[in-house]
Amino acid sequence: MSIGGWIADRFGATLPATSGIALSMVGLIGLALDTHLTTPYWRLALWMGIAGIGSGLFNSPNTSSIMNAAGLKHRGEASGIRSLTTNTGMLVSIAFSLALVTASIPKAAMLAIFAGTVQGLHGSAETASLHGFIHGLHVAFWTMAGISLIAAILSALRGGGQNGRPSLRMVTAILLGREATRILKERSATNLSREERVLVTMAVSELEKVTKDSNDDDASLASTSTARDGKSAPVARETGTDH
Repeated sequence: MSIGGWIADRFGATLPATSGIALSMVGLIGLALDTHLTTPYWRLALWMGIAGIGSGLFNSPNTSSIMNAAGLKHRGEASGIRSLTTNTGMLVSIAFSLALVTASIPKAAMLAIFAGTVQGLHGSAETASLHGFIHGLHVAFWTMAGISLIAAILSALRGGGQNGRPSLRMVTAILLGREATRILKERSATNLSREERVLVTMAVSELEKVTKDSNDDDASLASTSTARDGKSAPVARETGTDH
């Protein structure tokens, strides 16, 4: 399990997702301020590492939050839309960043720089082109940092929900469902005592409410566990809870 997922399971998705995007913003600001022609590689790697850690901290809880918000019935569509927007964002960001970086340098200099050589550029032309390239990087980093700030604000404003913890009704339904499953495995629905019938009826009722009101995976698993042997339906019909 990722660190972001571990934190999300205990405190909800908002904290790690917002912290991650904020950490990425710090890394981008560092690159914007510290990227120069003479900057040591280790400092560039440091800021890139901070941005990468922030991205990793953000991705897992943010994806979990999207899937939970979509609900069981729409998770397929939500997953497809999330993948589409992620891939589209990557492609657009590359094109957008390159446009910002190369806007201030001549075409010949741009081709020479991206080819890894400055052949054909001499003296002041070479210096001006390289400084123009660095200036373009600064603009791109500052722009991405601004977008990250907006994303961090939006992430902080998302609903906290249950902070990854099941509700009391869900826990009750799961426990009743497990007990009802154990009883129905041991004997048939027609041989239950009055107390056992009441318990199974309560389990069926609570599972119906949880399944209707919540799209959480735990509710679905509990419902499947209780009804998997097909014995809960006859009990519900006999006790008048079948709809």
